[in-house]
Amino acid sequence: MRILFIQTGGTIDKDYPKQIKGRGFEITTPAFGRVLSKLKLSFEYTAVTLSQKDSQNISDADFNLGMAVVTVQNFQEGVFVCLNGMVCSAEEIKRNMHTGKFLCE
Repeated sequence: MRILFIQTGGTIDKDYPKQIKGRGFEITTPAFGRVLSKLKLSFEYTAVTLSQKDSQNISDADFNLGMAVVTVQNFQEGVFVCLNGMVCSAEEIKRNMHTGKFLCE
């Protein structure tokens, strides 16, 4: 099995600079590559950085790396989105424009 991780930034990549006593943050080198490289994984993967934005600037959802890893091993091939404790196929994910929340439909 080969898994493609698409990195878009977010909390996992935040670094709190010491020179300003931890106030503020900056997006640094993608952390998920470092995290995955330390694990003894039973699958191959490719990691691609699409953007390096804070998740607050993308959407109100966090990308959950652990959930993504477990999920893709239990589904057939396809494109899936893991956010806010949900897993949806790309065709099922919709955003409620009134509330701003993502839903599986």
